[in-house]
Amino acid sequence: MKTKEEKEAVDKSKTKDTTAKIVLIGFLTTLVILLFAVASVSAAEYQVHEGESIQAAINMANPGDNITVHNGTYTENVVVNRSKITIRSANGSAVTIVQSNSTDTHVFNITDQNNVTVEGFSICDASAAPSMTKGLIAMSLSALVLPPEYQTGSIRVTSEPSGARVYLEGFVGPAFTTPHTFGNVQVGYHKITVTHEGYYDWSDTVQVHVDETAHVNARLKPKHKPTPTPKATGAIAVASRPSGASICLDGQCWGMLFKTPDTIHDVKPGRHHKVELYLEGYKKWSKVVPVTAGRTTPVHATLTPKPTPTPPPPATGAIRIESTPTHATIELDGHRLVGPISATPATIPDLDPGYHTIKLSHDGYHDWGPKEVHVTAGKTTPVHATLVPIQKTGSISVHSSPSGATIYLEGFVGPTETTPHTFTKVSPGHRKLNLSLVGYYPWSTDAKVTAGHTTPIHATLTPIPTTGTITVFSSPPGAEIYLDNNYEGRTLHTITDVLPGYHTIRLCLEGYRDWSTPVLVTAGDTTPVQATLTAIPTTGAISVNSEPPGANIGLDGVPINALTPYTITNVVSGTHILELTLKGYLDWSAKVHVVPGKTADVDAPLIPRPIRAGIYMNNASNCVIISNRIMNITTTVNYSAVGIAIYNSSGNEIQNGEVINCGQGIWIASGSENGIEGNIIQDNTMGDTGVRLESGVINTEIHENCFIDNDPQAWDDGTDNNWVSNFWSPPPGGTGNYTIPGAAGCEDTDHLSVCPLTQE
Repeated sequence: MKTKEEKEAVDKSKTKDTTAKIVLIGFLTTLVILLFAVASVSAAEYQVHEGESIQAAINMANPGDNITVHNGTYTENVVVNRSKITIRSANGSAVTIVQSNSTDTHVFNITDQNNVTVEGFSICDASAAPSMTKGLIAMSLSALVLPPEYQTGSIRVTSEPSGARVYLEGFVGPAFTTPHTFGNVQVGYHKITVTHEGYYDWSDTVQVHVDETAHVNARLKPKHKPTPTPKATGAIAVASRPSGASICLDGQCWGMLFKTPDTIHDVKPGRHHKVELYLEGYKKWSKVVPVTAGRTTPVHATLTPKPTPTPPPPATGAIRIESTPTHATIELDGHRLVGPISATPATIPDLDPGYHTIKLSHDGYHDWGPKEVHVTAGKTTPVHATLVPIQKTGSISVHSSPSGATIYLEGFVGPTETTPHTFTKVSPGHRKLNLSLVGYYPWSTDAKVTAGHTTPIHATLTPIPTTGTITVFSSPPGAEIYLDNNYEGRTLHTITDVLPGYHTIRLCLEGYRDWSTPVLVTAGDTTPVQATLTAIPTTGAISVNSEPPGANIGLDGVPINALTPYTITNVVSGTHILELTLKGYLDWSAKVHVVPGKTADVDAPLIPRPIRAGIYMNNASNCVIISNRIMNITTTVNYSAVGIAIYNSSGNEIQNGEVINCGQGIWIASGSENGIEGNIIQDNTMGDTGVRLESGVINTEIHENCFIDNDPQAWDDGTDNNWVSNFWSPPPGGTGNYTIPGAAGCEDTDHLSVCPLTQE
């Protein structure tokens, strides 16, 4: 048996062995983990040969891996669903072709990835692979949807009372006062705080919905206000009738400072304050009034006018002289008057009281007076004189054509006379002369008779008509005229000897609808009738509208050379095929039936044409598209096309490639800090520009590219994009103009005169 000491030694030895084993196992485990970690962080290399799948290699790759594609033609649509990988050809785009396996999607699709490199490929559709001449990419802005972080609404904040400061949680900027509207607020919940001096703070949480305004009204609660200490003085409110009186208090006057009505403040309490009022034209007013602290004593005074002195009685009078006839010359007290009072009617002023002599004279009349007229001081004595004419006579000789007319002479009393006749002993003056003859209109004149002369009168009488006429016009002319269903001729025509009264005119012309109207004929008058004839239609019209408008219109395969909305006229009746085309939208057609004389209404909702791209990037960042050839990507019946399309992506580079003969070359819808450098962009004329930057594009660098025969060359609606040292053939803005079309207004001020690049 072992001793106790031997057993303890054996146990210690076992313990040491066990510890050593544990340490060894730990070391080996750590080594394995390190080796595995080293293996895991090493970049893998995937080799893809013709007949194999690029997509399969991408699906196996991890971030940091490289995929090398060898010579050959690869028919597939590649979805890059990995970040931080490199996909490059082994020997360049001339011998490495990626052709689309489907005309319904992009050739390369890089969505929601970053740090991807695509290098050295020819990218096209399958139909273009042998000659490297076709591909397809495009994008429709109408199909893009903003991500949630860009969806916003607004908050309208009001308060009671207004003028309070309002704060929006998370908003950095100056404080605003109510009412105020916060715009572009991200959808979701937000805290609003409202403060106002003298009121308790108010806050609430508000939910914001996209494109809507949330309304908030804060009713603020006032803080307690201390009770004011009563004043130790009083006041006197003074009013008067009339107002405007100067106020004096206890003998102290302030001139214009205090005038009724007004209130004098800070008056010491007591019962011995004397109020005095002064106003021009009124007697002084005064009163002793008491004043109580903290109160206003009302005082109202009715002022008494000062007496007005009685004016002295007038010392002269006047005479008002009128006469029949007027304009009689006036003599006063044997003196002929001159000036405005020299003839009647006139008022002679400033006459001494007593009797005055008046005499009136007038040519052709006997003198009136002299007569005495009594004048009273302060009064006007009226005088009216009727002058007696000096009688003389003349003659009137009356003739008419035809003769035998009955004569009526004003003022003549005697047997009825007929023309010709001479009236003698006619008093001078104007006489009314009337002639009448059966079958003729009455005739009259004003005959002036002069003493000692014969006034000749000759009247040509007008016969009274018994019928009227109708003159008929028509457009177009040549219509048959029927008067009360009796044929009268063709327009233009005048129908004579028409009995007075209502008649019916009817017009007939081949190819036009019959036209008729009632006509009132008056004896002696000509009634005009104007008719615009309506053609019997043989054609109709088509009113074409589309959403959106601006579509090209074709009818039965023939272009109309017009854009919607538009009305096609003179369309032969029957069924027609209407076609609409609009860039970016699918073609539209429909059958339309046209009825003569009517308009067929057509409303066409156009469907946006989806897009395909050679390389499509959405929400991609820091990717490099280098040394690729994207050629002949064109719009098809169902899709719009673009070589490279970028949406909502930043920090990407497109370098040293070719984008040739595509519907559109390079299109960036939104994003920032992207670069387009050293590319040949040529013959992209079937879509919309060589390079197009939309309004959401910021700080894009476009350097040292060759723009050749694109239509148009470029377009920029973005912000702070930099176009430098590019070659243009022709210039983007026309001959000699290097301004980039679009809202940005950029210009390539350092453009190249020779393209420094060559095609592979």
